[in-house]
Amino acid sequence: DTPTLIRCLMEAFESFGCLTRVALTDRMKSVLLEMVENKPRWNPRFADFMVSIAVAARVCKPYTPQTKGKVERTVSHVKKSLWGGITFTDLDDLNRQAYAWCERINARVHRTTHARPVDRLIEEKLLPLPPAFAWERFATEERKVTWDGYVSYDGVLYGLPSVLELAGKGVQVRERKGVLTIWSAGAQVFEITKRPRSQDSVPHAEQWKTIASVSA
Repeated sequence: DTPTLIRCLMEAFESFGCLTRVALTDRMKSVLLEMVENKPRWNPRFADFMVSIAVAARVCKPYTPQTKGKVERTVSHVKKSLWGGITFTDLDDLNRQAYAWCERINARVHRTTHARPVDRLIEEKLLPLPPAFAWERFATEERKVTWDGYVSYDGVLYGLPSVLELAGKGVQVRERKGVLTIWSAGAQVFEITKRPRSQDSVPHAEQWKTIASVSA
């Protein structure tokens, strides 16, 4: 979905330490809703993000392998070189292995360019990262707290202390460098380290503290 795509783009830009001038993507609904008389009607949230960080958005032309070939070739390379036979314990472990693999690959001389990708990146003279407020704004997603006091994020249920009285209410969840913060009415109310394994449930010690017990 669009929030996840934006989060991935932010992670990529932070890994580069800079911004590209253009972002070329496929024609998925998280980016492009439709073309009207050869003019794009962008997904509003994606368009807002790109304008906020001053990066131009472009999409691949349909049925034109010249614009997608390099991307698809990279996917094939990742599947064959990294993914085959890899084992990992959770998402954080997989990300660490993938990062180490990228560092090795980017330090090798490319057969087509005859240069190391890490050196070519420096030559690009890319743009500086935006102010932190842009990251904070677009890394925030809306969630509804369940009646038993959980908020769901990336397949994990996080329990909230009942003293917050947020059961059944809408909150904002923000992820930043492995830490989740929960916001309500513009104020931060809770913080927790993000869990890397989906389907986990993380109850809070005071999740049901204010709820009266029922006698048999």
